[in-house]
Amino acid sequence: MSKEHTAAQSDLTAAQLANDKKREAALLNLMGDIRTLEAELQQLNDLPYKPNHDDGVPVTAAPLRNVFRHNAWKKECLSNWENLQKGEYDWSHLAYALYPARIRDKAKKDWCMALTHGLEELCENKPKEKKPRKKCSEGPTMQLFDL
Repeated sequence: MSKEHTAAQSDLTAAQLANDKKREAALLNLMGDIRTLEAELQQLNDLPYKPNHDDGVPVTAAPLRNVFRHNAWKKECLSNWENLQKGEYDWSHLAYALYPARIRDKAKKDWCMALTHGLEELCENKPKEKKPRKKCSEGPTMQLFDL
């Protein structure tokens, strides 16, 4: 139980003793919010993911979709979460952490996907080796301008 939850519990007891129904209702609501936030953060902590700056803030924040109260951020995070589930952000480290089998399957056919996630050994479509360039002969240089 967090300090905030313990403090709210203490305040709730005081409000109940004082028979302050308005304060009691507000504290019960606050305690419910704290429990919900703790549960969401625990679920996030249980994910096999560590945020990566290459994913960008909107994708990195997607697992926090239920925590944001700001409507625009909540919508953005929810949209990004849905796109992650659909496979639209499979380039992200978050997608690889959440859906490793799907990413590995894609990496077999997509060199960029394999390279992004360090799965080059799985890729069946490796880029062709470039042939070494022939060195220019060391002959006289051509003058471009007459002076």
